[in-house]
Amino acid sequence: MGIVTPGTISTSFLITYIPKGQTQYVSYITRQRTSTDGKNTVTQATGENTGVQTQVAEGEYLYTFLNKLPKSFDPALTHRVGMYGSRNLTEFDLGTNFDDDVFDFVPAGGKAAPREVIKTISCNKCHDQLAFHGGSRRSLDLCIMCHTPQTSEPNGNQTVDMKVMTHKIHMGSELPSVIAGGKYAIGNADWSTVALPSDPRRCAECHDSATGAAQGDAWFKNPTRAACGSCHDNVNFATGLNHVNLPQVSDDQCATCHPPQGELELDASIKGAHVLPQESATAPGIVINLLKVDNGAAGKLPTITFTLKDKAGKPIDPASLVPAPNKISFVLTGPTTDYGNTVFTGVTTPGYVSENAPTTAKCGQDGTCTYTFTHAIPAGSKGSFAIGVEARRALVVLPGTVKEVSTRYGADNKVIYFSVDGSPVAKRRVVVDTAKCNQCHVRLSLHGENRNQVEYCVFCHNPRHTRGTVSGIDMSVMVHSIHFGDNHSPTTANPATPPTALCATSMARKPFSPSASSM
Repeated sequence: MGIVTPGTISTSFLITYIPKGQTQYVSYITRQRTSTDGKNTVTQATGENTGVQTQVAEGEYLYTFLNKLPKSFDPALTHRVGMYGSRNLTEFDLGTNFDDDVFDFVPAGGKAAPREVIKTISCNKCHDQLAFHGGSRRSLDLCIMCHTPQTSEPNGNQTVDMKVMTHKIHMGSELPSVIAGGKYAIGNADWSTVALPSDPRRCAECHDSATGAAQGDAWFKNPTRAACGSCHDNVNFATGLNHVNLPQVSDDQCATCHPPQGELELDASIKGAHVLPQESATAPGIVINLLKVDNGAAGKLPTITFTLKDKAGKPIDPASLVPAPNKISFVLTGPTTDYGNTVFTGVTTPGYVSENAPTTAKCGQDGTCTYTFTHAIPAGSKGSFAIGVEARRALVVLPGTVKEVSTRYGADNKVIYFSVDGSPVAKRRVVVDTAKCNQCHVRLSLHGENRNQVEYCVFCHNPRHTRGTVSGIDMSVMVHSIHFGDNHSPTTANPATPPTALCATSMARKPFSPSASSM
């Protein structure tokens, strides 16, 4: 009420149920919306805030809905009441606070069976936090009360059912319809330029069974035309176009052809069809460990001792990592106080030197190898230096079949530090952990599956490194600018001059804004 505590409070309420034999909510409260041209009218699930609210105790209230339950009301079904609200504290320089909550129940008594395919915690791995429609809708539990097949957008007459809308938004620029020249827009919001931080084939990153979602396995156990067709939107189930010429009039047979797991990767099973070739289980793997640096002094040619094996522990001969795309390279840089300041003789790269090792590395039968750089640590160098490694192997998935795919996969980058002047070894400062990047990217892997650890990326992406006409690809500048994207004004579009308050703002590209507070 704003009487005992300051700040105007605004609340709204929703009530839905899951019909017998169905899995999604239907709202008891709806509204009609007409397109801007007046030619199309649709139904939308909604809520209300005009009922009777009375206080029954301090901080405890009773709300009676204005809308009455229909005569067809079935008290034996699972019901959900939702509430969202805001508290305006702008006069205290505290902005507006938001929250929502839901309550599941069976009016006749018994245990409710609510819909729970994905939990909000999965969304917040990237969105942190999910906040739409002005910021008041903050949980997937509440969102799915309105975003059901019951609700459509009048301008375009398209569904905003959660499974369809969310899949299409996150596919964005990779939608077949967009690639073919179309666009995906909801009202005035065009989502056709969205680039998901991870590969959209990583279904399990959102459909994360570890969260304990009650129907967390629905994505691979219960395929439907609506869910699958939202990403594969060039499929016409009515005619069979792009569906092996097979019309599909219902969802009854989907799981017959598309079981959860098949016998092969890249097959018609749900999990198999979404395998990333570079992450194929058939890949032997490549595992490198850096053991020590000898001769690592100013003016000397350092020698790195390392192990090179597959994931089963079998030694790999570096000489086998040719031709391209196979490779193994070592990079030398320093000092760790700030990369980019050392000039290596005979190279143009600012602050580092990269050398290919396959033909000159020497290995024992146990997979322990050594490589000696051909470039010396510059005379007079001080402090600590670092050596990092990158490697990758070519892979053919399902060779000899019509589904054969040629790809490549990389080893995890490793870094080792050493002193070039006898002073204590000092590692390079850690500003961002790779695990933070992978919270959204899942596996950050760039430059042809070569570079995947921030600790290694900063070797080259240092303050002295430019690229063409771009005035800086220093990690701090480049990453901030990439994530700020189209939010740059014309005066800040240059990656060398990112907004000074960037770290305190929403870092996201438009129109896809994982941290956005409105939709």
